[in-house]
Amino acid sequence: MRIKKYKAKDMKEALVQVKQDFGPDAVILHSRNVFEGGMFGLFGREMVEVTAGGEINILEDLVAKKKEYFNIENNVPGASPRSHFKINVASNEAAKPVLVASDEKLEKLSKQISLVESQLGHLSQNLSVVINSIKSLNTKNYNRNLSGVFEYLIALGIKENIIAVIVKKLEEEMLGKDLRDKVKVEQFLRAELLSMIRTSGPIELPKQKQKIIAFIGSTGVGKTTTIAKLAANYTLMQKKKVALITIDTYRIAAIEQLKTYANIIGVPIDVVFTPEEFKQTLAAHKEEDLILIDTAGRSPKNTQQMKELKKFLDMGGPGIENILVISATSKDGDVEDTVSRFDIIKSENIVFTKLDETSTFGVIINVLYNSNKKLSYFTTGQNVPDDLEVAKDRDLLEKIMGQSVLEL
Repeated sequence: MRIKKYKAKDMKEALVQVKQDFGPDAVILHSRNVFEGGMFGLFGREMVEVTAGGEINILEDLVAKKKEYFNIENNVPGASPRSHFKINVASNEAAKPVLVASDEKLEKLSKQISLVESQLGHLSQNLSVVINSIKSLNTKNYNRNLSGVFEYLIALGIKENIIAVIVKKLEEEMLGKDLRDKVKVEQFLRAELLSMIRTSGPIELPKQKQKIIAFIGSTGVGKTTTIAKLAANYTLMQKKKVALITIDTYRIAAIEQLKTYANIIGVPIDVVFTPEEFKQTLAAHKEEDLILIDTAGRSPKNTQQMKELKKFLDMGGPGIENILVISATSKDGDVEDTVSRFDIIKSENIVFTKLDETSTFGVIINVLYNSNKKLSYFTTGQNVPDDLEVAKDRDLLEKIMGQSVLEL
């Protein structure tokens, strides 16, 4: 990655410069206000200084340097004709598509490796829980007939503390002889898991009342795509007036992506850079039925970033509803940490994304059981607006229980 600093009169102008150099995949690393000119730091004009980074094409850089080197040949006595050097340059240029194709293969391979790593991570977690559960069976004197129930719930991705609650209730409510009845035990488990799935239903738009919703969450969980799906649904299918606002000014690619969706769907979009500008933009969209806000991905461990996001959203007033977006592929520990740390920004509902990228969905039960939140939607792919479903408890139960088989 190449890193470069820019100075401009405002953030918008700086982003234009960044995009010209690095393209839409540039990353804003740091920004601050500085004073340019003046004497001893006084009477200078305020500027924005942005530090950005982006990938460079190494092959093109080498070719350019080689051309520059070969251009001095006329000044060197006895130098060979210029055409002699063009062969090497041309061969490098010809090799470029091969390298590009190779890069695409590497990217595809990288995604496959990431998926395998994710699945191995889940497997490791499950093995850890199995070991702890076996210890629990020995120390807590659970009925030995319940070992199959433990294994079944572990395979679903349910956390041990929740399994312990379910198993204890199962043992208390069912007679010992019924614990070997697979049908009755399975019916009990279905009822228990169903009771833990709380859903909020879809976004409701009251008549003559605007709804403003901000989507918050860690980087890369799918906030932007989820917003595009909802915008398409409410605009094209429900014929509502929708506006998009993004305060994610850290990733130019995210802004361009949302702008593209907005143009296709036919809805207005605003990019805002300050809390004050955010407040003004909201005021300018009083006529829309629904405003959807895309926020920058935040690391839950970065307290300063969390406070900045809260300050931004607070400027919009108490009417903003926040929805926490979580990837179903995330590890349980990371999800717990995300839910806990994002509590600084009040949210009642959750969207689970990337259900198509995992085979176990127990994380949904784990989050809903250990929080007071409800599930609004879940996503099952990248297609806009198709791969978005309103969360329904019985449908989710079928996904969670899946193809796992209870053995007693």
